[in-house]
Amino acid sequence: MRKAARAYKTSLAIIAYYGWRLKLADRWRDLGAENEDEYRRKLDIPRATWYKWTNIGKVHHDLSLADLQAIPTTNLELLQEVAPEQRAEFPWVEEAKTLRPELLVGLIKERHRENGNTYEPMTYFRERVVYSAKKFIEEALEGYKERYGLGSRGRALELMIADNHDRMSALGIINKALNLFEEIQMLLKEKGILDLELLEYIDMGRREIDEAYTSAIEAALMGKRNPHRYGNRPTHYPEERSGASGLQEPPMAPMEDPSGDMS
Repeated sequence: MRKAARAYKTSLAIIAYYGWRLKLADRWRDLGAENEDEYRRKLDIPRATWYKWTNIGKVHHDLSLADLQAIPTTNLELLQEVAPEQRAEFPWVEEAKTLRPELLVGLIKERHRENGNTYEPMTYFRERVVYSAKKFIEEALEGYKERYGLGSRGRALELMIADNHDRMSALGIINKALNLFEEIQMLLKEKGILDLELLEYIDMGRREIDEAYTSAIEAALMGKRNPHRYGNRPTHYPEERSGASGLQEPPMAPMEDPSGDMS
């Protein structure tokens, strides 16, 4: 099993490194295929695996094959989340070779915040549910997302969980207020109104609300429950939040799902 694990990790790095270079060359007919997808099928590489890892190769096009093979696969995925402007500022590659994923996530969050960026690395949350409940859950999340103008169903789930900590109404209203600020700015631009003082006040307001939102989410996920509602039972929750408190989430690279479907 250890040999298989090493071979699997090595193979993924090879798909990332050479797969991206083959996409750049775009000479699939020279390889006996009409297009990229036919070439992938001939190699019998699952669709999700191919597109996920060739995209990782694209993001890390400046790394050598040896570096790609030396970094744990989870950390290679996490390095995609580093803000582009910070990729050259820190020794990410050497750190990613040795750090556990949770420590690397913390480092990314810390350095993003130092640069005024509240975005945090994203991941999947998967649970098995009764088949008949799946559609109801999806519709509930979609409705929540639309109601509060959220960027994804993942964000809706995050806020619904926060609801169990007596914070939902405030978080929903805060996010709605952020949407309104965004719409005001867009409206001013469309009307050609360039009032620097007004725009500065809008930015100040958005920053204040964003900080309040971030603090509320962190408090909820740290388990600071209302003692009157839940009693004094100790709770333990992960420190990471799923995503930034802003309106839009940065585009995610395709990630592999156990079902084989693309994200």
